[in-house]
Amino acid sequence: SESQARDFKSRHPWLEWRNGKVGCAICSATKSTGVLTEKRVSTSEEWVSFKIQCSGTSDRLTALASYRNKIRRHETSRAHEIAQELTEKGKRDQLGNIVRTMSETVLAETDAVFRTAYYLPKMNRPFTDHYDLIELQQKNGVNMGTSLHSRYSSTAIVQHIAKEMQKKIVGTIVSSSSKLSVLIDEATSLSHKSVMIVYVKASIDGATPEFMFLDLVELESQRAAGIEEALLKCLNTAGFSEEWLQKNWVSFVFDGASVMLGKNTGVATRLTARYPNLFTWHCMNYRLELAVSDAVDEIQAVNHFKVFMEKIHNLYSQSSKNARELQQAAQEVGSQVLSIGRVLSTRWVASSFRSVKAVWRSYEALNKHFENAARDQTRNKDEFLRRTIRVLASFKDSPGEKSEEASQAQVSGHFGSVSLESNSKLTPINAKQFLQSLINNMERHLSFEGEMLRDLSVLDTNTWPLRPGIRHGELQVKRLCRRFSLCEEQAVNGMRDFLEHPDKEPESLIPLIRCMQTIPCSTAECERGFSLMNNVCTDKRSTLLLSNICHLMMISINGPPLSLFEPRQYVTTWLKSHCSATQAKRTCTPKNPLYKNIWKAL
Repeated sequence: SESQARDFKSRHPWLEWRNGKVGCAICSATKSTGVLTEKRVSTSEEWVSFKIQCSGTSDRLTALASYRNKIRRHETSRAHEIAQELTEKGKRDQLGNIVRTMSETVLAETDAVFRTAYYLPKMNRPFTDHYDLIELQQKNGVNMGTSLHSRYSSTAIVQHIAKEMQKKIVGTIVSSSSKLSVLIDEATSLSHKSVMIVYVKASIDGATPEFMFLDLVELESQRAAGIEEALLKCLNTAGFSEEWLQKNWVSFVFDGASVMLGKNTGVATRLTARYPNLFTWHCMNYRLELAVSDAVDEIQAVNHFKVFMEKIHNLYSQSSKNARELQQAAQEVGSQVLSIGRVLSTRWVASSFRSVKAVWRSYEALNKHFENAARDQTRNKDEFLRRTIRVLASFKDSPGEKSEEASQAQVSGHFGSVSLESNSKLTPINAKQFLQSLINNMERHLSFEGEMLRDLSVLDTNTWPLRPGIRHGELQVKRLCRRFSLCEEQAVNGMRDFLEHPDKEPESLIPLIRCMQTIPCSTAECERGFSLMNNVCTDKRSTLLLSNICHLMMISINGPPLSLFEPRQYVTTWLKSHCSATQAKRTCTPKNPLYKNIWKAL
């Protein structure tokens, strides 16, 4: 029956039926090549010619038993095993046979086209440059073939190279069982799509771990469950299996968003429930940002200053006329105007410092411009961090240079050439209260207490006692090895060698050291990735698909320089399912520009 046939076919894929009789498709195909005769083996003519049938009996059970017996005997025969080996080898060598039949000239021309397409993402050029670059090289005498010259071809080539690169990167990490760290961050692209950038950090061939761009993922939901699902799907699609992640995924680094950091249903909490040994880390840069932001929120008087800075920024950033008049006012008072930026809430503290510095330096010019505008009737109206904390604490008793300068200006009633007046509507900032709030929040956000961090510190020679014992750090090393699935005995022996010779790293301790180096302290690489994404997806290229942006970033970030790029390996895989540069499907007729007579004189 048909159901029985499907059942046999599912267990024995080489079975085929013709005219109600059974045969072996593999042996039939191999027999016609004469290979089995050369191997001095023979197979049943009935299996080759599809003439196998059940024994002449009306009993159904006996007939099925006869079929099973014949199938088992044929499947275990020497001839069938050789035929299967030859078929599998032929599939593997199919690509090699295709490439070998092509001339070196064809491959060289296709290589040239691939280098040209590779140039586009490395130099951040649009796909439309592909045809012009090929035309330029042809004018210079380079053979570029007759096909793969359009922007559609360059898009497909870049996609192929990017996917092959990702496959090679993931394959290398998985095959070497390197420990893996995953970094993610969220942003909104120019086309107003919420995207998540995914980076990984791992050791390649035992070397120092490196950051590698993995993927851009469009988020359907910005809730913790949606982000977790998108991340795991991205990792599995790239080639990291669930079993491999359970054993080798050691850390997850994220920004300070509450959806990531939430204690009950945050992304980090959900991942640690699924991967118990996963170490989650909140980006160091965001910790400092949140500390300053919390301190500002606690001191209500700072809001007046923030509003003042925002108004100045809006006044000069939205009007070129105002900016030009500010420059003229600065020339009148002999000062230099610095760029006044926006004071952000939980984004880089440096931007706030630059803005404050710009206003401080440009205060006289700002006042001059405001006076001119008022008269114009046409207008409408860790160690380092600990030391930093100690320095901030000292400012409570001993004010800094700028604070003293501001106090003197308040007493004298003049700041430079500008007369100062009091305003009862503005609440003065309590400097001591603000500094203490800042110190408290920095200590809260930047404290690094935790068993794992203390365990990792035993690998730092600066934390060792003056004369450490031979078993110093043994307990911590064992605990780390159990967490990261490393060999305890090997690491303990390596630690003892390290204690005796701290000037060099023992080979047996390298796996644990590489694992420690794999854990990043911030998501700065993700920020750089978003900067590149904004450079790729500009106003003129906002119609780029997210997948194409991802392919361009994959090559731009992970790809070698153009001088070191070897296209042949990518050309080889391309030719398996695509045409070469010399196999034109149809003649392409370029549009010639309208002829001008002046060209004769030029």
